[in-house]
Amino acid sequence: MLDASMLLHRDSLNHLAGLAAAGGLENLVIATSLAQMAQQPDELVSRMRPFLGIRRRDIDIAALRRLVPALVDGVSRFSAAETDRPSMPPEFALAGRDMAVAEVLYEEWLFLTTQSWLFAKLRTTFDRMIDAGAGALQMSRAQFEKLVRRTVKKPAGPLSPNDKALAAAKWFAVSGPAVWAVLEPITGTAGTILSSMFLLCDP
Repeated sequence: MLDASMLLHRDSLNHLAGLAAAGGLENLVIATSLAQMAQQPDELVSRMRPFLGIRRRDIDIAALRRLVPALVDGVSRFSAAETDRPSMPPEFALAGRDMAVAEVLYEEWLFLTTQSWLFAKLRTTFDRMIDAGAGALQMSRAQFEKLVRRTVKKPAGPLSPNDKALAAAKWFAVSGPAVWAVLEPITGTAGTILSSMFLLCDP
């Protein structure tokens, strides 16, 4: 899944635009709430920039207006309604600081912890998830890749659902049922808490 920072930061946006032009967005997903917000790029900036703490100079508003709507239409969407946990906990509303932003944060966390990967340009989203009560096991890139490869039983070759998008991200995390068996002996945490955890790569 693509975090909002991947759309807002000019460097990752340009990288994603290049992937889109080359038909390289396969297997990527975006939160439905973020896709809806992104249809109005100025609203995307006004709501998400304060939340992410992204610098104005790192946002190319002209590129956002030109690229984001078409880019968002080119990837699959994920909604909280697709899971058995559709109600947003109050902690996520507080961490999001704005209900529209909180919905994005919650859908990104739900996708991460029930399904797969989350790619981000900035670490802020992961910190907000932790603020909302999620647990993160942070490790170096080498440790992260070693553990994930062991979990998914893939000793070589592409590691993520879309390694091209992974190259555009600075921060990324993985979670879901596939990694719980690996996390459990490390944390000794009960399953209900474990299901909120994710592995966070420290580049």
